[in-house]
Amino acid sequence: MFNAIDSILTHVREGLGATILSRTLLEQENDGELDMIEIDKPICCEIGIVDHKDKYMGSAAQAYMRLLMEHCAAFTGNQERSA
Repeated sequence: MFNAIDSILTHVREGLGATILSRTLLEQENDGELDMIEIDKPICCEIGIVDHKDKYMGSAAQAYMRLLMEHCAAFTGNQERSA
C-alpha cells in the first residue's frame, strides 16, 4: 500500500527534497539509498490524545488514557492532567 510516507521518501530518493523522520521509521523504510544527518538539538512538539467529545468512553478506555498520560508525564516531568 502506498501511503504519505512512501510518497515523501520517493521524492527524497528522486532528489526533490528532504524530510525529518524518526530513526525508527527511517530504519523500517530505508532501502540503503537514504542517509541520516543527525540533528544536534532535540526537536520538541506538543502531542495530545484525541477522542470524540460527544461519545461515551468506557472504563477500560479511560484507564488506558490515564496510563498514557502517566507514561508521558514520566518522560516530560509534566504533571498529569485529568482526562
